[in-house]
Amino acid sequence: MFILALGLIISGCSASPSATTAPAPSVVVATTSTPTPTELPPTSTSTPLPPTSTPVPPTPTPTSTSTPTINLDPISKYLTNASVTQEDWFDTLSSDNWDCGNGAFHVTDGMLIVQGGNSSCNRLTTFQEGTGTLISFKLAKDSNFEYFFDDRLSQWGTSSYKRFGIATGPRNGTEASIWNGKTWVGARLQSPKPEIWYNLLVAIGKGPKFLLLVWERDNPTKQIIYSRQIPQYHNAEWKLQINSFYGTVQFDNYAEISFSDMK
Repeated sequence: MFILALGLIISGCSASPSATTAPAPSVVVATTSTPTPTELPPTSTSTPLPPTSTPVPPTPTPTSTSTPTINLDPISKYLTNASVTQEDWFDTLSSDNWDCGNGAFHVTDGMLIVQGGNSSCNRLTTFQEGTGTLISFKLAKDSNFEYFFDDRLSQWGTSSYKRFGIATGPRNGTEASIWNGKTWVGARLQSPKPEIWYNLLVAIGKGPKFLLLVWERDNPTKQIIYSRQIPQYHNAEWKLQINSFYGTVQFDNYAEISFSDMK
């Protein structure tokens, strides 16, 4: 209203005929705009986070872990084309692979440990000619164990029973543990020393011919060896059994092998 009235007053005034007509002054009118509800200033949808003083740890770089390997060099002198078919590093004691009875066998720090008490542990598989097993062991003082194949089709104490393996301990010495029915037909052997790691091979060749080999893990030239052909042991289904009657024995690095021939 004020702007319109002012314009009418200016246009209604006329100058004197003799006077120079002066240009009408320009009027600059300042206007203000009141925002409507649809013109509200935008609001920020993100609130800046304050800087943190807690350092973020770096992402660890994956490291490769070495897988243990079985050294077959000491047995290459006795077996042709030997290769590992199965391994067990005793990270666990799987009931799918082992039946270890009363609990005297247990796994600690990647080792199978047995603490006497007439304990027995069986590998849940069968072995045929051209196969065998490897294992590392260490006897504590005044400790013993038996490690052998026996025929799963026969029973201990019967005339048809068959066994081949090793039995060792300070009370009875060390022997090739061979049983034909109720009769022991084995042989006396040199004894491993306590508190020293040894490797043990028990293998079944054609014939069948059996091989027992023990050597110091850190000195493979120190060996105990026994082999024997037993024709009457043919057509057996061999299973592996470990027994211990007193003391403590540690086992490690179990492997099953196959080979084409026994030298």
